[in-house]
Amino acid sequence: MDLSEVFAAGYTVNDLELTLNYNNGATISRVLPSDAEKNIYYVILDFSGVKIFPGGQSDYRKEVQFRIGLPTNTNAWDPTNDWSYQGLGSSVIKTPYIPVYDNGVYLWGEPPVMDEIPPASPLGLVAQAVGRTRIDLDWDDNSEADFAKYRVYGSTNSNFTPDASTLLKETSVSNYSHTGLTPGVTYYYRVTAVDTSGNESYPSSMARAPIGGRRDRRWRH
Repeated sequence: MDLSEVFAAGYTVNDLELTLNYNNGATISRVLPSDAEKNIYYVILDFSGVKIFPGGQSDYRKEVQFRIGLPTNTNAWDPTNDWSYQGLGSSVIKTPYIPVYDNGVYLWGEPPVMDEIPPASPLGLVAQAVGRTRIDLDWDDNSEADFAKYRVYGSTNSNFTPDASTLLKETSVSNYSHTGLTPGVTYYYRVTAVDTSGNESYPSSMARAPIGGRRDRRWRH
């Protein structure tokens, strides 16, 4: 499961509700991290100690029905980016995207394939001072199919490193207004793109804008 949208809405793994409706002896694990940095998680449905073999209809097959969800009236979960959701619809089908293991040994199905290729760096970043306390940023749209969002970084230090301490905003649109700024100070910016697998691009080229100088002047570095 890709829980990026769940975490973005302010929820944690502990907010997820797990329910076994029908289990034939199965148990369900807590929600476990597969790649926590990319918000990928999973659960284990465990039939340990349960006979599953061609010994009669009741022993030949077992069934488990379970639910994973957020509290009632919460719409933060988008299942369409989950590995196990591929190809699912309104009718019952056999899906290969829930792999099966026997005591840790892989038997069948398609384990998740992790995308580790970052998107392209944003291009065309421009910073424009508007008045004495605001800078508007604009850059070219990312058209990649797995694009998720941008991260806007800024500092008054021209040699700053884009990291958590300089992160200003995460946004899905290719513009941003930085407000509440100090007149007489020059601000520096870089932007990155993030895909649906959590891969972050290299930073864009730097853009700068001085506050309190000539108004509506565009700067590019």
